[in-house]
Amino acid sequence: MRKVEDKSKEEIVKIGRKIGAAFAEAEKKNIPCVLDTDTPLKVKKYGYEARFTACGICTLMRELELYDLVFALCRLDYTMAEAGGISDFVREYTLASGGPYCDCGYKKR
Repeated sequence: MRKVEDKSKEEIVKIGRKIGAAFAEAEKKNIPCVLDTDTPLKVKKYGYEARFTACGICTLMRELELYDLVFALCRLDYTMAEAGGISDFVREYTLASGGPYCDCGYKKR
């Protein structure tokens, strides 16, 4: 699976449109796009983190046969942190890439 950085602007726009259509379809079917977590949010000196063991987005995209686009949604975590300008996003695993869990952490700059 190629990383989002390896795609052209046109490919990313097409992916965005497919993802938007997938979420619209999920809303029609009342499919939640949520994450289930085993552990509560951990607040640390440098920021906070959480670990998720189930991903509604992965479930939805698999059901809609668009699972190959999940990487783009995972990448948005980094993009949103960059856009905020306050923290850096850190991650070791994603469920989408076959990891044992999806960890999400925000570290103060």
